[in-house]
Amino acid sequence: LHGRQPAPPKSLDPDTAALLGEEWLLGALRTKRGVRAFVAVDKAFQPGGLTRDDATNFEWLLNQASLALENAELYDDLRRAYTEIQEVDRMKSNFLSTISHELRTPLTSILGFVQLMANGRTGPVNDEQQRLLEKVVDKSRDLQSLVNDILEVAEIQAGGLVRLDPEPVALEDVIDHVIARVVQRRRAPHVTVEHRRPAQPLPPVLGERQALERIFYHLIDNAVKFIPQAGRVTVRHRVTRRTVQTSITDTGIGMAPQHLEKIFEHFYQIDSDLNRTFNGVGLGLTITKKLVNLLGAKIEVQSTPGKGSTFCVSLRIAPVDEASGGAGI
Repeated sequence: LHGRQPAPPKSLDPDTAALLGEEWLLGALRTKRGVRAFVAVDKAFQPGGLTRDDATNFEWLLNQASLALENAELYDDLRRAYTEIQEVDRMKSNFLSTISHELRTPLTSILGFVQLMANGRTGPVNDEQQRLLEKVVDKSRDLQSLVNDILEVAEIQAGGLVRLDPEPVALEDVIDHVIARVVQRRRAPHVTVEHRRPAQPLPPVLGERQALERIFYHLIDNAVKFIPQAGRVTVRHRVTRRTVQTSITDTGIGMAPQHLEKIFEHFYQIDSDLNRTFNGVGLGLTITKKLVNLLGAKIEVQSTPGKGSTFCVSLRIAPVDEASGGAGI
């Protein structure tokens, strides 16, 4: 708006209008929310009147100022939305943690009592009752494993495992312990799990034993689970100058390339059908990836549909002084 006194701009209060010179320009700062402010300029302290160039420069200034103000409003909206998302995520993690704890306590009691019955500690059972009780035990263990997975994810998201204390760990012992647990849990006679030890003992790796057990438990358990017929899971090691690379190779169903970037996401399922063949909710690899990152390690995957998959975890070799002082091997 271009005007001359004595007609003051109606958009300005009288005190501000009184400060303007005889000739002035008035413009609005606009964003997507509407008019945010008015700007008035004059040349009261310079000779000559307002020119076309003055009007052009003023228009450019208004456009730039409006753009800057809109960006600031967008940033504020994003910051507010991010804060709300963080709060929702925190509430979700707390909810999962609370529900999982509430489930685990009665589930432990149920599993304990059923095992007592299956072992004949509460009285004799016939063959059919024994078969049914063993099924209840197996399914209770599956549910217990699922609850533990949810608790692990909630714990990591809540920052419970942000700080790990790496120390030298005998990796071969970890693998042997994990394989025994998986074989006991899965009871899959059609799958052979083989640990191919190298000719020379592996050097201790820098890690945290509980975290390493959880990493390799999820990888080996997944490998066994996704072999529907007779097959094999093989654990191998390769030592480089700075790392020990441990690979878990299975002869299972494999995965298409488009799934490989998503398998570490929360609750991601390649087969999301409720009637799918393989159970689980898609948390094992999420936990694995988070723990690998916390250890400063690396995980890679290769897979071919119908032929199987290979997951490779690269762990740092513990320094010699730490290994000799704390590894115990």
